[in-house]
Amino acid sequence: MATEKRLTEKHYNGKGYYMKCSGLCHFDGHCANCDELVKIVDRLGEYEDKAKQTVDAVEVVHGQWIEILSGQNSSGYECSICKRIVSVVSDVDLRERVLAKKYPYCHCGAKMDGGADNGL
Repeated sequence: MATEKRLTEKHYNGKGYYMKCSGLCHFDGHCANCDELVKIVDRLGEYEDKAKQTVDAVEVVHGQWIEILSGQNSSGYECSICKRIVSVVSDVDLRERVLAKKYPYCHCGAKMDGGADNGL
């Protein structure tokens, strides 16, 4: 893979970059007429276009929380993928909403939306 010539350098303080001067012009403060600046703008545009085309290529693993223990003030739920157990302390009527808000993903990375075939 061919490496493109760098058109910028990292600033000495480590924050940000600045354009490398081509030295081909008569410095008059009008860098807008510089061919190197045109190359930087073109490369930035190509980079932004590629970033918009980027696709999340990681397969999403879907799972669901399965209630395994139910008490008056709390419930225990198990991940259908890795079997991790979490507990939700809440009124019986609010547990499902609290669970979905507090644990939309398991620590194993599974998206807890009920499975890939749940119509989402």
